[in-house]
Amino acid sequence: MTVTLERAEEIIAAWRAGDDPDSPAGPLMPGMYVESEITMTGPGGSGRCGTACSGSRTYQCC
Repeated sequence: MTVTLERAEEIIAAWRAGDDPDSPAGPLMPGMYVESEITMTGPGGSGRCGTACSGSRTYQCC
């Protein structure tokens, strides 16, 4: 099944807005962040940054 980008964004927004503990986005933490956003682990994040000090990701690596 192919999902359009718009539909995928709707699905992800629903996961992130929900409070279901089994949500693929993970449980919501204080401040409305999911655990995977804080720890950079789980689906959607490898827990690793780009090459050291390259600025290839949205956070500082070095």
